[in-house]
Amino acid sequence: MSENVVFFPDPAGFDGAWQAAAVACTAPPPDAHSQALRIELWRKQEFHNWLRWRICRKGFDWSKPLVLGMLALGFGLLVAYGALYDRWYLTAGGIVAWFTVVNLSFFTYFGLTLPGPPRALPGPVEPPGRYRAEVGLYPSGYERRRRPRVCLRMNSTDGATLRFELAFAALEPALAQLLQNQTLWRMQRGDAPLTQAVVEFARTTRAELDAGLISARLVAWKWDSQALVPFGSKSFNA
Repeated sequence: MSENVVFFPDPAGFDGAWQAAAVACTAPPPDAHSQALRIELWRKQEFHNWLRWRICRKGFDWSKPLVLGMLALGFGLLVAYGALYDRWYLTAGGIVAWFTVVNLSFFTYFGLTLPGPPRALPGPVEPPGRYRAEVGLYPSGYERRRRPRVCLRMNSTDGATLRFELAFAALEPALAQLLQNQTLWRMQRGDAPLTQAVVEFARTTRAELDAGLISARLVAWKWDSQALVPFGSKSFNA
């Protein structure tokens, strides 16, 4: 969950940067300890999503029976009140108000899907340099995330596809503008548009990655609103 990654477009243009970039890199997968450190960093930066994941991490969403229980409890108490005091008009109005408050609270706080913990970053990437990648840009608030983030896919030399996520307190202006330009596309299709990008990695250590620090930047990107697919629907194919 890095805060020191800087993005800016390559003035030489995308095509030249894409052709010059390497197709695959060597980046050892993170171990269990690195993933645990990543989740701890996630807890500090986005406690809201971490808490819900922690409660529901075994795959059962406890928020839904909680909401149903609150609705049933409020309904029962309001009906009992109406029966005891013969004020059914208050019961009727109270039921509408209670159901509205509980349901709005449910959707605002919990959302519709369970969050998943961010993947630990692979690497360090060797050798440092520029590589082809597929990128999906996500704004703050998407899937109840407090921070905007960039999800990436890259090829590795062992044939696997590296998938990881970078999160930011705020996006650099050029990348924020790209995200803004993609807003309508995302609203219509529900996911970020798949964007080709060239990512530049500098030399770093595993300890820095585990601390949420990574020396990387997007030096060029390209997307066509008429010929794209959602980021989540395709595996990397350079």
